[in-house]
Amino acid sequence: MIRRPAVATLSCMRSLYKSVTNLTGLPQRNRVQDYKRIKRILQALHTNKYDDMKVPSIDQLIKCLYVTKPLKVSVGVNKEVGLRQMNEEGRQLLKSEFLAAKNLFNTRNLNHFTGLRKSLMMDHQLGKITQKFFELNNLQSIARIPIPENRLSKKILFQQDLKVLNIVIACLAHYNNEAIVREFIQNEVTKPTLRNLFGL
Repeated sequence: MIRRPAVATLSCMRSLYKSVTNLTGLPQRNRVQDYKRIKRILQALHTNKYDDMKVPSIDQLIKCLYVTKPLKVSVGVNKEVGLRQMNEEGRQLLKSEFLAAKNLFNTRNLNHFTGLRKSLMMDHQLGKITQKFFELNNLQSIARIPIPENRLSKKILFQQDLKVLNIVIACLAHYNNEAIVREFIQNEVTKPTLRNLFGL
């Protein structure tokens, strides 16, 4: 099958976002597979290791998969937040924690030439580092998008999957206090990913 040009693909994605503005219901036929996708995400994040961590209900988490729909996630009594805002919140939180982990590794490795070289390598783009987390945990194809995957580039597919992770992280941040969430992200996402990526 001939892959469509990137411009055509982006145009297709824009049309997709416009076409779903009035579709808020989730297809029940996807329920079982949606549950499995959420389970994969929670397993990759090892949320069950944290006794004090509150995890949103499966109904709310499943909404996180549908990144092209104008859905809102319940994050408290009479409080809902849209997926677009949640995506931005999660993105900023992950970025902050990756930078914190990067600085920590820099400080620890400044006394060693090899460590310094590896520290300097950490100027990689955040997207490339985050993509390593997805590869390590086999989290490809977790986003629910109403376009066949073979019509989209790997880059766009990853961007949609990354939105899911951002939104799930933001959900957990709304349900738990900041200290718990930041420790959790450092332990389960940022530090393991950087260690694997740079052999630290």
